[in-house]
Amino acid sequence: QAVKNGFVWKTTRLYEYTNAVMYRFDIVDPSQNSIGPATYSWKFSDPTGNQSTNSGNYAFYLANKEQPLDITVSRVRNGVTNTIQMSEPASNLDSVDRPHWLVGLKTPASNVSSADQSHYFNLIPTPNFTSFQFLTNGMFQMQFSGGTNLPHRVLTSTNFVNWQDLGMATQIVAGVFRFVDVDATNRPQRFYRAVAQ
Repeated sequence: QAVKNGFVWKTTRLYEYTNAVMYRFDIVDPSQNSIGPATYSWKFSDPTGNQSTNSGNYAFYLANKEQPLDITVSRVRNGVTNTIQMSEPASNLDSVDRPHWLVGLKTPASNVSSADQSHYFNLIPTPNFTSFQFLTNGMFQMQFSGGTNLPHRVLTSTNFVNWQDLGMATQIVAGVFRFVDVDATNRPQRFYRAVAQ
């Protein structure tokens, strides 16, 4: 799930030659469904001076082996342009389909290796429930960790399909949130999830 208008690209190593590697880069932008379509342009450059440009939701690039690659991706929607620049060390353009989070994707920082930290922007921790209890008045209290100073809402469901917004959680200390379900006394069973906004 992307935060607001976040988008990502995924790097895939397609072929390896004696002195070069062919990569495919794919845009993944969930905001196209909620905000509307966008156009993307790519620019690749390496230390030898080679440059290439492309447009569309994906791009191919034949990179020199063991040399870094500079990538610029621009997204245009409704006259607004977002541009991300990134330098890919050659050692990190590997055979794994490793996604690069460009703008605020919900990715727990603990899932990102130290070697990949430079590829990630605006890391927002996924909310994680840490405690819960029934209060003496029958209300249900829950506590969870999340992104410091970010608004978090709590949703509930009885079937994991239809979710109802219960309201905003309260940050009690940095990165720790609390929510009390005042309607729990009328519900024999329900499930909860927290989402950052």
